[in-house]
Amino acid sequence: GGRRCEVVGLKGGADLNGKYGVVGRYFSKEDRYAVTVTLDFDKTEICKIRSVNVKRKDRTPKDYMDVKGGMPSRPLSRLEELRLKKQQLETMIINSSSNNSKK
Repeated sequence: GGRRCEVVGLKGGADLNGKYGVVGRYFSKEDRYAVTVTLDFDKTEICKIRSVNVKRKDRTPKDYMDVKGGMPSRPLSRLEELRLKKQQLETMIINSSSNNSKK
């Protein structure tokens, strides 16, 4: 458990399609996962969802950022640090080039 996922292909409960969540316990007899689905910024719901309706989404360094301060909510691995720095540099370059084109 603990993997980030997207809910896809539900017919009953279709309002959950496209929502993201975190996979928890697996119920093998039912072939379902307990998924904590994010409904709004501060509202979640735990749902049992069939494995075919759970699409894995890999985590990114942004998943670990504290919303208030922009700081990691847990220590980042070296690889995550490098990815985050690369992302920040790319954003700076894009912003810089768009500012230069406006002059």
